[in-house]
Amino acid sequence: MFKSVVTAVVIIAIVAIVDPFESRRRISAAQLPSIGDPEQLKQTLLERMKREPPTYRGDNNIRLKWEWYNGVAASYLFEKGNLVQEASAGQPNVLRPQWVFRNVKVTFQEIFRLTSQDDEKLVPILSYYTILSNSPSSTFEGLPLYGKDGEPKGTITRKYTVSTSD
Repeated sequence: MFKSVVTAVVIIAIVAIVDPFESRRRISAAQLPSIGDPEQLKQTLLERMKREPPTYRGDNNIRLKWEWYNGVAASYLFEKGNLVQEASAGQPNVLRPQWVFRNVKVTFQEIFRLTSQDDEKLVPILSYYTILSNSPSSTFEGLPLYGKDGEPKGTITRKYTVSTSD
């Protein structure tokens, strides 16, 4: 028993000295080169996105199909992930999307390319889990909710917490 305890202590000491694993030190943003111009990053992201013309549902065409909305949102998040991977190339660790896109401001209008004709259309903003989970919890607070025929149902009065355990 004593021999196995001594062997374990020797192995732990060697691993602690040699540290064959990658260093766990954090890398600060000041140590990394700049990603580039935020406007150029935004343009690249929006140009790469796959966006079909909007499709509507119902007889009165006032509601956008959730399938269209989810497709555009998925394309946005996919291309955003690709740009993070490209920015991380050559770096010792994968960069966080929050750091890469820290100065980039993208609007709903820019992502979905809706025209002024679509201003009165109903958009299923709460249908896509990934958009909800990537948004701050108070993003949708205060927005009006409408029914299938465009009748007002009230406003969102609380913060959303997205959970897959529900």
